[in-house]
Amino acid sequence: MQHQLNEISEQISNLSSLVFSIEQGQYDDRFSGFLSSRQTLIEGLISSDTQTRKTLILSSIVNNNETIGKLMFSLRREANLFINPNVSTEQANESEHFLNESFWYLNQTIQLNLIAYVALGEIRPLTASLNNYKAFIEQVLLTSDKNGKTLSWHIDNTHVGNQGKLGLTARYITTQIDGLVKKTNYKQLEGGSNIDTQKLRNL
Repeated sequence: MQHQLNEISEQISNLSSLVFSIEQGQYDDRFSGFLSSRQTLIEGLISSDTQTRKTLILSSIVNNNETIGKLMFSLRREANLFINPNVSTEQANESEHFLNESFWYLNQTIQLNLIAYVALGEIRPLTASLNNYKAFIEQVLLTSDKNGKTLSWHIDNTHVGNQGKLGLTARYITTQIDGLVKKTNYKQLEGGSNIDTQKLRNL
């Protein structure tokens, strides 16, 4: 189970790199929410007091979920603009830029939740978080437009260097999430603390 969870986490990271390089320094309340949650989680993980540790980790989860909701809502809107053939080139470019940054922050915030739930040993909320992310991927990246093309297809076929792997990676993640949820069957995750510092180093 731990190996499969690590693999899902790694593929979520890969999803970020497959969408394009982001420009640094463009922050708003959604992006700063990730930075705040990350700091709170780090402080919780290193706390020596059990109650303080749990309180800080739970606070990070609450902030994560608020940030995730904002990012998903905005990304859905921008995705519809990006694949709309009637929008201007300038508007499409603006939507693309927002997709670049927001997907990166969304994927990183999802990983913070995975780390937090593993640290708490809470498998049900962890699988719920993954299923929510899976639904978002299916609805935004993998849902076909009126021409039968998905957002991931448009991205894979518009930019040089993506190698056509965004759609494949997105589908692979959804399959892996399904497999993990079925395998765990809501059992307690054991040995999960191994993911904490390992994944935080990459965020």
